[in-house]
Amino acid sequence: MKKIVFLMVSFTLSSLVSAHSWEMVGSTASGANLICFRVTSQHHVFCRGNCFYLFNYLNNTCEYFCWNNKAVVGAAPFQQGKIQLAMRNGAMEDGIYSFDLETHEYVLLKEFDYPEFLHIQQSDSSLWVASVFGGMIHSPDGENWEDIPFFDTIQSLNMVSYGQNLMITSGINWANLLCYSLDGGETWFLNQPPGFYYFPDICFDSQGSLFAVYPFYEWSSGFYKSEDMGISWLQLGYYSGLKTICVDQYREIYIGWDNEIAHWHFSYPNPNLHFITAGLPEEAEILKIQTDPLSTIPALYVCTDKGVFVSYDYYVGMDDFQNGKPNAVITPNPANDFVEIACDAPISMITVFTLSGKKVMEKPSSETQKILDISGLSQGVYLVKIETSEGNTTQKLVVK
Repeated sequence: MKKIVFLMVSFTLSSLVSAHSWEMVGSTASGANLICFRVTSQHHVFCRGNCFYLFNYLNNTCEYFCWNNKAVVGAAPFQQGKIQLAMRNGAMEDGIYSFDLETHEYVLLKEFDYPEFLHIQQSDSSLWVASVFGGMIHSPDGENWEDIPFFDTIQSLNMVSYGQNLMITSGINWANLLCYSLDGGETWFLNQPPGFYYFPDICFDSQGSLFAVYPFYEWSSGFYKSEDMGISWLQLGYYSGLKTICVDQYREIYIGWDNEIAHWHFSYPNPNLHFITAGLPEEAEILKIQTDPLSTIPALYVCTDKGVFVSYDYYVGMDDFQNGKPNAVITPNPANDFVEIACDAPISMITVFTLSGKKVMEKPSSETQKILDISGLSQGVYLVKIETSEGNTTQKLVVK
């Protein structure tokens, strides 16, 4: 039975601002609304309404390409020296193209009317492309395509996947629908959640939970979680005007409005919002929040009308566990070789744990400052427990 489950939380929020920094990715990618990560061993593609940017993440250079004023709505790896692009402008020859990275030649591989997205199913690298006017095609290799009749009359808007679980936000005459498959697209089911018009952004977390935002300025506006592929939904937060949502590899939730981004952390009775917009250009319009699913380094990307930005230290300082005393600072953070831990009380012991709780380092001390060699730690996020006679504190450390 379809149902909606609501979590009643207080509207009084603890709103904090966390220390972090943002770096522009490339130099010209204004207006990009989607990042397609790792389309080659050194490139991301930034999609935009009438063009795309090819970003080389090894040397931080960005090239701009525009052809026949076609929007690029998705990109994927293809043959050696080429990538695939889903392109449209509502005229002739919308569809799937190959793009030669050396000659910059476009070749139409599959004509398809007004594609809305190109999605890579990570479990088998197959491709899914849907039309907002109805229709879906699927390819195991980018060259051989088959029609999926289930979607002939369904207007698909967005697609996400987790293993063999596929989820598509769709519509028939613009009524909100969720189409899902539990077997990699062999069979499809249709679900219409009551009370919702549409989800403009939806994502899976690293354990297969589904998250979505419902926008506008209504009593049900906010973001939701589902553990059963959209059959039932738990409302986690009541926030008007949301546009985008992202869950990183540590299952931390980030939500975006027109001009703000915040980390959301549940704590009873009042959830905490840590705003992390500071450092972005003033009044930048937030278009999309994403993480690179194959990266081992914590990195939060945001597409704005003023460019694409990334933060590698967004995780630092959030939800550090303080007992009032002592106050401790870890610098630099992120780091890759040595860090200094400074405290206002003599440190007796420093212990480093992985996020799963495994102890990876333990160092005794009797001073208020301690240099720690972290060169032997793998990239990732760690918890640093600092013990003193006046109490303990635990803080996050990002190793890059």
